[in-house]
Amino acid sequence: MKGNKTIYISSGITQLMPFVVFVLALIATGCGSDAVTAPEEPVDDGTAVVSLNIGLADALGEFRTRDAVVDDENYFEDPESEYEKIKSLRIIIVDEAGNVEHNRYIPLQTTSTLVRSVFRVKKLERKQIYLFANELPKSEWNGNGYYGFESLVTGDPFPSEAVAGLTLEADENGVLFDNTGASGTYIPLNEHFEVTLTKDEPGDENNPSETFNLFVTRAAVKFTFSIDPKSEVGSSTYKVEEIHFSRVGGKEYLLPNGTVYDPGKYLTSGFPENGRFITEYSLPSDAGGTSYRFNPESFGKGADDGVSRSSRYSPYIYFAESKPETGGYYEVSLKVKRDDDDKVFDFGPVRLPNLPDFPRNTHVKVNFRFNSYGLECAVVLVPYIGVWLNPIFGIDPDGEGGENAGD
Repeated sequence: MKGNKTIYISSGITQLMPFVVFVLALIATGCGSDAVTAPEEPVDDGTAVVSLNIGLADALGEFRTRDAVVDDENYFEDPESEYEKIKSLRIIIVDEAGNVEHNRYIPLQTTSTLVRSVFRVKKLERKQIYLFANELPKSEWNGNGYYGFESLVTGDPFPSEAVAGLTLEADENGVLFDNTGASGTYIPLNEHFEVTLTKDEPGDENNPSETFNLFVTRAAVKFTFSIDPKSEVGSSTYKVEEIHFSRVGGKEYLLPNGTVYDPGKYLTSGFPENGRFITEYSLPSDAGGTSYRFNPESFGKGADDGVSRSSRYSPYIYFAESKPETGGYYEVSLKVKRDDDDKVFDFGPVRLPNLPDFPRNTHVKVNFRFNSYGLECAVVLVPYIGVWLNPIFGIDPDGEGGENAGD
């Protein structure tokens, strides 16, 4: 489904929910920083130079403003945290025989760096290209989604089935990543593409034989809750003590699995959308799932121990994509405490009939309004905006292309 249509109903929530992938769309010309360069190797009649245009920068502000509107029912937003951007990228190219042709890891000095990355490959072949952004060592992954990619050597068979089966698993509380503290985890962004080389020209660094525009997809979902300024609960001031969401994902694939995009994966999303809706996706058979209870510290109206409460609560807590159980649905409920008499009100659970599933890279915003009839809620999903960038590209034919690259 598409659209950010908001429907208000008394004591209930409905939502028409668009699913969008965080697209790092690109073009093949322009300039940037931290170019990866290396000496040119002799041209081989059986090889060609190709550019893989992959966005590695967060310079979104100069292209779009936050909440850029596409139309009345669809809009996108920039990443809100440094940890939602790209800090490193691994590019693995697999040849037509199923062997590793390149395995390049590119650490970035900052998340705003643009990287120039060009490959010399066997020409006129079908290639599999795997993109893994924000890869972490095994100790920091706690075993979830980890694979020793650095051990994949050029010429060795690529373990496609094992990689496709890699999963990320939430902790015992249902949380995938908790970035509410002073430090955090860079959210993984990944994708897999199949491309076919059709040009017979060898090409070079400045004039590659072919160029492919690729993107990566954020493997997490998050929430934002807000309160309508007209809300009342029989008191001028109150505190939201708990927010309960009925189901978050227990496990998801590291790479998008069975994912169908709109526009299609191999089509340019184009201006002004620069995004892709996720219309279908697959979960592991043992994905499971659990309810999650948010406990805001100062969310409501008025003050709490001298600290002004905020009408917006947007924790940097990330969850795995999910689907409701067969025949099931999502629900939201909350607990509100009034200041004048310390009375606690329970609202909900409120069914979310227009939220059929919950794919990766979604940001659900729930707006609460309290009145004499109970609770009104507006639920919208705001996708992350995708941005057209202008990276430059360099050649690293034998894995010695400087500090930011290596095969």
